[in-house]
Amino acid sequence: MKKLWPVALALPVFSISVYAEDEPSATTQVDAILAEKVKNAPAAKKWYVGGAVGLGILQGWNTDAVDHYYFTQGYTNTKSSIFDTKWYEGAIYIGYKLSDFQDIDLGFTMNNGDDTQREYTNINGDKITSSRGINFSALYVATLLRPVPRGGLYFKLGAHVSQFGIHKTVTGTPANLGSIAAGDQMLGDGTSTGVGSLLGFGFDFRAGKDGILRLELNHYYRLGGTSYEKHSLNAGL
Repeated sequence: MKKLWPVALALPVFSISVYAEDEPSATTQVDAILAEKVKNAPAAKKWYVGGAVGLGILQGWNTDAVDHYYFTQGYTNTKSSIFDTKWYEGAIYIGYKLSDFQDIDLGFTMNNGDDTQREYTNINGDKITSSRGINFSALYVATLLRPVPRGGLYFKLGAHVSQFGIHKTVTGTPANLGSIAAGDQMLGDGTSTGVGSLLGFGFDFRAGKDGILRLELNHYYRLGGTSYEKHSLNAGL
């Protein structure tokens, strides 16, 4: 009988051990449910498109050289329209989420500015009106860096290929108007095309289940490759 005790004691232990291995635990069941939900969850949206409208403010506009030129020709400035350096602008873009911290944007933006007019007269009563209109358009690529994963705040760094135009029109009564108009020159006259950079920051506000309202402030350097710059404040979806 003494030799049978080890066997008898081992049987219950063996039986309990087999039961524990065959019956899944509560933790195992929960893990399986979570894994199934992750497997069936919809993929995160990587691509997005949007559009915005806003206001652009030109930097670097200066008509002193034009005034000085007409002064050397015997004319004085008698009337000037108030040139509003604020432009209405629009933008469209497509973006891709590289990670929770970074997006890539490809976009197009354009502005149109009102004409500015300056009138000059001389002692003979001759009058000249010098007008300039402005437009700007750019194709840009930029990276959006988010300090908080999937957060609303982001910082923007990019480059643009742009076209910047200052279109001059000179009208008046002098007989030598053509020769005078040829000397009426200002930095950036004509159409310039070139590359520049942009810096900015913005915030994405959640709008519904999938929508986003974006508010963004940018600064564009070297419009059309010139020394002109602009601020832009945009809002859109």
